[in-house]
Amino acid sequence: MLRSISWKQFIEWMAWASVIYYLWVGLRFYRRDILALLTGSRVKNPPANAPPPASAPPTPTADRTADGQAKSDGNNKTKKI
Repeated sequence: MLRSISWKQFIEWMAWASVIYYLWVGLRFYRRDILALLTGSRVKNPPANAPPPASAPPTPTADRTADGQAKSDGNNKTKKI
């Protein structure tokens, strides 16, 4: 069965399969980016590791110490046995 397929046919089939696969991945996961590139507009959502904009409110950290532990107000209500 495999002897009836030439190397040329195999390479052509693999090339077409790769093109179809990468087109599917590109359209599935990068549709907005591709459309923005084609239309010349910018992508609206920033990358995940981008810093927050300057107008964003600061995150509350008043109830944590510098090492990330919760502050204690000395009013511990746990029972000691």
